[in-house]
Amino acid sequence: MPHWEEFALWTSENVSGAVWAVLTKHDAEPNRFRSFGSWENREAIEAWRARPEFQQAFGKMQELLESFEAHTLEAVVEIG
Repeated sequence: MPHWEEFALWTSENVSGAVWAVLTKHDAEPNRFRSFGSWENREAIEAWRARPEFQQAFGKMQELLESFEAHTLEAVVEIG
């Protein structure tokens, strides 16, 4: 997924508050992916999504997607 990787690398190098990101693929449905990332705080996520570069990079990926749902989730329990 070159577009996702490019987008994630840009984020990690240019956006304050980004901690890590991972792209996963469903075993039984190989065209279904999920992307997760960790952020220092909610404000960093909101600032990232508001950047013009986010809209441009995300636009490239959206051309390849059947559907997309964005969610902001909060860790409730963490082990390890």
